[in-house]
Amino acid sequence: ASAQADKDADKRTAGNSKLDDKTRMAACNRLLAGDELSKTERAWALIRRGNFYRHMKKYDAALADFDQAEKLDPDNPRLYRYRGWVYSDSKKNVEADTAFTKALKLDPRYAWSWYMRGRIRVRQKKYADGMKDYDEALALNPRFSSAYSSRARLHLHLKDYAKAIKDCDGALAVSPYYADPYHVRGRA
Repeated sequence: ASAQADKDADKRTAGNSKLDDKTRMAACNRLLAGDELSKTERAWALIRRGNFYRHMKKYDAALADFDQAEKLDPDNPRLYRYRGWVYSDSKKNVEADTAFTKALKLDPRYAWSWYMRGRIRVRQKKYADGMKDYDEALALNPRFSSAYSSRARLHLHLKDYAKAIKDCDGALAVSPYYADPYHVRGRA
């Protein structure tokens, strides 16, 4: 009974975003050290720990955890979102695109994945595809100020200044203290 209570407490700690990463990672490590986790729970802990490694810029360790998690729970979209984020952080754009595409196949209603894949596609100079992804992110979440701002930057790059200004206004309507749209709008 106490092992179950410890496991439940560690799961709550690992998932508590109000705690620091070090505390949350320690909870993941305790969970992974035991053998009482189901495959799905073990994958969850590996995905969490991998994301903490990403925060620490330990990308190889993060990817190793994601690889283990994929063997246990290959249909978990969060796994591919976080893997894509690691690849994005390390400027591996093709790999990031592949990971976000997989995440979107599993969960096409998650606006953040569309936004991140849009950013990756813009980095690859696939501007039309990036624009479509930003559009989809905003269709799913019309209050996504970062997606407005990124789409505004793309419009600015494409010299469509009126659309850039309109997207900056959209971002600022949602987040009036967000500095980036002011910068982009001023350039437009």
